Amino acid sequence: MQIIEIVPDGPSDKSGKVFVGDIIESIDGLIIQGLGLNEVLGHLVGRSGSQVSIGLLRNGETVTVRLIRSPSALVPLRNASTNSEYKVPPDTLGRRDAAEPSTPAAANG
Repeated sequence: MQIIEIVPDGPSDKSGKVFVGDIIESIDGLIIQGLGLNEVLGHLVGRSGSQVSIGLLRNGETVTVRLIRSPSALVPLRNASTNSEYKVPPDTLGRRDAAEPSTPAAANG
């Protein structure tokens, strides 16, 4: 899954360590390759204030970032294998109909 947008004031924005274009490789040590969108989001989103460790592929290198979870309006991701973009409200996680593709967003520079 590729980061397509950083939510203002969200955990990624506050950390300053996650960038548009980063590809999520792992969450808390779990390799996410082959997992569905709802599974990935289920690992990303958690109790507000809890920590999550994310392995990101950036410029051919893997970096690990620790974030403090907080409620946010949307979780924006792109499925690299299908090139589908998603913006999912965290409170819909677990619903099979929650992860509907959005229309492609304008590229962020």
